[in-house]
Amino acid sequence: MQALAIDPLHPQILYAATGAGVNPGTVYKTVDGGNNWTVVDSAPSAMVQQLAVDARNPNIVYAVWNNGVARRTTDGGATWAAVPFPGTGILSLALDPQASGTIYAYSVPIFFQHPGVPSFLYRTTNGGADWVEVPSQSQAIPGLTVDGSTNPSTVYTGLSARSVDGGVTWTPLGPSPGGSDVSAVAVDPNGVLYTSVYGQGMFTSRDRARTWTAIGSPIPPSTYVGIANTVTSRSEERRVGKECRS
Repeated sequence: MQALAIDPLHPQILYAATGAGVNPGTVYKTVDGGNNWTVVDSAPSAMVQQLAVDARNPNIVYAVWNNGVARRTTDGGATWAAVPFPGTGILSLALDPQASGTIYAYSVPIFFQHPGVPSFLYRTTNGGADWVEVPSQSQAIPGLTVDGSTNPSTVYTGLSARSVDGGVTWTPLGPSPGGSDVSAVAVDPNGVLYTSVYGQGMFTSRDRARTWTAIGSPIPPSTYVGIANTVTSRSEERRVGKECRS
């Protein structure tokens, strides 16, 4: 399975989507905690890379496919329709748990043409009927995080900027642990942020990403170790080859 999402009001209801190599790509639903599954959507030669359930109205579910199309159901998976989008396509999205229909989405970047098209941030307050581009914010790794413990919700683009007014204005954040090596960000119901950093472990912030404290990690922090190239020249390569054959 490539993607999973749980109904926040009815935890026995889950949605799951198949990963690469399965054709057609398929979305399944269970209403009994996974004992039985039914197909609720599918598409040929594509797969779902993200599923998201609206926290205020769990009959609304979004599926982001790897062809840039996002589909939405408003009746718990019985029917699906494409979400209108003004950009190149939806790369990923984040739902506001405080406001049904408020979505933040990154557009699909295009690299195979010159000049290329970067990923842009968009927001909508009506479920995708109308979108507004946020020109001050480009795609930030590892993605969007929405903290529903505040009203309105606090939105983070990676750990580079924060918005406390629904994405209208943004405040740059100070240096984060690991800089661009941040690999994941999560927020708990009380607004405490957690992040993992490649090779450095895990950190937490209790003041909206102003300061960070190192915490325990499932595995000890380590540094990346590459493989040294023992053949430094063509003559050395020939010498090593002769020794191996002798």
